Amino acid sequence: KLNRVGEGTYGIVYRAKDTKSGQIVALKKVRTDDRSDGISVSAFREIHVLLNLRHDNVVELREVAVGRALDNTFLVMEYCEQDLASLLDNMQAPFSEAQVKCILLQLLRGLHFLHSRFIVHRDLKVHSHSSIHLAL
Repeated sequence: KLNRVGEGTYGIVYRAKDTKSGQIVALKKVRTDDRSDGISVSAFREIHVLLNLRHDNVVELREVAVGRALDNTFLVMEYCEQDLASLLDNMQAPFSEAQVKCILLQLLRGLHFLHSRFIVHRDLKVHSHSSIHLAL
């Protein structure tokens, strides 16, 4: 783990370095369900859905790592440098028309992919290479 970058509905997210590849990844610690001493049904659904998605504009789940106990379950995901809202808040100048078209095209491609599989997105991220990725 390098540093904590946020907290979502299903767990805390850290920026980490993959020891095998050396790449920076997002490491999402999955919250456990105290009532059942395990992973919540909604977290399990998210894992199942993400494991089966592959698209250039959707955040990739690379692997699931489980420690000695279920309360040490992590999702190793593609790391996105910045979310769209903070990018917009910190812009020096407005997007050009060409940039808006490029962003919208990527958003629509990712949305079309998800919607064609009956999946609704909840979070938009800007990848470090300036490509848009949808996070579930």
